Amino acid sequence: MKRFLMLTALMVFATSAAFSQKFHDEIDFPEINRFQMPDVTTFELSNGIQFYLVEDPELPLINMTALVRGGSYMDPEGKTGLASFTFSQLRNGGTRSMSYDELNELLESKAASMESGMGLTSGSASMNILKEDFDEMLPLFIELMRHPAYDETRFNLAKTQSASAISRRNDDPGSIAAREFRRLIYGPESVYGRMQEYTDIDNITIDDMRAFHEQIMVGQNLKIAVIGDFRTRDMRRALQRAFRDFPEGTRNPLELPEVDYTFAPSVHFANKNDAQQSFIRIGHIGGLRDNPDYAALQLMNEILSGGFSGRLLQIIRTDMGLAYSVGGVYQSLTQYEGTFFVTLSTANENTAEAVRATINEIRRLQDEQVTQKELTDARDRILNSLVFRYTSRASVLNERVSNEYNGLPADAFNRYIEELAEVSVDDIQRVAQRYIRPDDLHVMIVGSREALADQLAELGEYTEIDITIPRRPVAEVDGEDGSAYLQSMSQALITEGGAPGEVKYAATLNQGGMNLQVEATMGFPDALTQVIQAPQGTVTITYANGSGSMAMGPNEQPLPGAQIEALQNEVARHYLSLATAETQPEAVLVGETELAGQDVVELFLPELNMTLFISKETNLPAGTRVKEFNPMAGQEIEMTTLFSDWTVVDGVAMAYTSESLMGENSVGKVTVSSHTVTRP
Repeated sequence: MKRFLMLTALMVFATSAAFSQKFHDEIDFPEINRFQMPDVTTFELSNGIQFYLVEDPELPLINMTALVRGGSYMDPEGKTGLASFTFSQLRNGGTRSMSYDELNELLESKAASMESGMGLTSGSASMNILKEDFDEMLPLFIELMRHPAYDETRFNLAKTQSASAISRRNDDPGSIAAREFRRLIYGPESVYGRMQEYTDIDNITIDDMRAFHEQIMVGQNLKIAVIGDFRTRDMRRALQRAFRDFPEGTRNPLELPEVDYTFAPSVHFANKNDAQQSFIRIGHIGGLRDNPDYAALQLMNEILSGGFSGRLLQIIRTDMGLAYSVGGVYQSLTQYEGTFFVTLSTANENTAEAVRATINEIRRLQDEQVTQKELTDARDRILNSLVFRYTSRASVLNERVSNEYNGLPADAFNRYIEELAEVSVDDIQRVAQRYIRPDDLHVMIVGSREALADQLAELGEYTEIDITIPRRPVAEVDGEDGSAYLQSMSQALITEGGAPGEVKYAATLNQGGMNLQVEATMGFPDALTQVIQAPQGTVTITYANGSGSMAMGPNEQPLPGAQIEALQNEVARHYLSLATAETQPEAVLVGETELAGQDVVELFLPELNMTLFISKETNLPAGTRVKEFNPMAGQEIEMTTLFSDWTVVDGVAMAYTSESLMGENSVGKVTVSSHTVTRP
């Protein structure tokens, strides 16, 4: 009976499938509605502002977007981020007649939005409002563009947020690979490859922003697109009245520096200890959008790396099992050359093979003709994706303005469609041979140095890139040489037996209302192991010579870079590290003062960016003070640590009480119960 029922079900399914296929073939599908391209009305004011208007009565809304001729490529040396700050604060500072909070409250009550920002080659300011509010809100939008308040409190908050972003920029290995590959292509000091650093943030002032705004926010640099529920004639009159007093200014030439690039093969590596796999970018310089071979290059790239159907994913991931993810792009930009690259991530042990296999697939584009089916399928995928290019009148208007801004013809999209249809398999091989250089590829690898040592050696000679985030420069402190005081402190800490190789101690850490038992071993000059009895179990943190890991039970993982840096600083700044150092750090005598009721000598140690207080009575350290950026807090934090209850064992003194203060508030206390000394 079961066999009979199963056979019957299969027969019904097969019959239904055949009937469905036949029925589907007989359906007379209507022709798909074609998108009606809207009319774009353009005009220009005497002050240089160009307007583009499109009526769209579907919803009672009006959207206005001002495209600003400029970009962060204009940032002066030492002030990277100026343009971005200027335009983010355009919106975030309010206006001369309305504060930031008042502006937010008004926009919220009107269900409206006003936004602004600036990228590498263009800036923008936009407003989206209900039709009924247009007459009221347009003057406010113009005031926002012309007379931003640049509120100091909001600006300082933006600086803090940017500094926090810098402190976290090495968190994601994929982002590191993308960033450092770009710097390989364009040069780390070029406008296309430079990074914002803490010093850039510190150098930018509100006066800088005002000067940049005055230079760039002028009529000659504006293209304004307006779309919504209005009559073109009425809107034109309203805009002419509203913008007639806008300053004309001088047109920004929008001349970006030429890319200085030389084809040459290289392998580069950036160490990220906690990376569980390797992240790779392989490629070289790309091209420009006005290249006559643009369509053929896009089809070539689609065949190579077009998602699930591209060769890279089919071969590198599916057939060879060498990558978790793989993709790529041949980038053709309008203002400067883009990049050609393949990006992938793979298990550490597969890194060298994955690199070689990827380069082989790139080379195969030159050596072998693609099939007609590959070309047809790639063309269909691109054309199908372009169906969504003109989904609304707004998309048509935005492309029109963008094309004119970037020097492309208004019908650039239609020309692209026509050129796609004309590309042949011969063209794919021709452009691959002309524009791709398999023997001159940059290979950028990010991962754990320890895990990838053999793989890097297999790839041959490589250059390691230092991705350490530069600290803020240490403030210069005037004073006399304080090395004698540092020497006296060392003698007070180590009274006999010579410098220790290790110091072990047991302690209780009181923090956040919790008491944790800790056993620690400090190895000199650069090692620290901490065994912490946490509520969830025993946690072992190990650091040595720039590397570290954390283990709990059978599970162990590398420490992230920020935590390694914190441990490195903890060891380097410890008073016993200062006492055992082969070469004492520079010490500047600031003067004499009082700390926690003690008369102390104040020394500043520039190499460690630390102030050290030494008791005048005992020559022992009374405390330290460090001020630096804290990623968790998102701001500069000043931390003072006070030392007391000194105990000497085997000729080595330790503070059995160390209390950390933020301002006047205690944020943690370490109470040592015992310590032992091991000498080399």
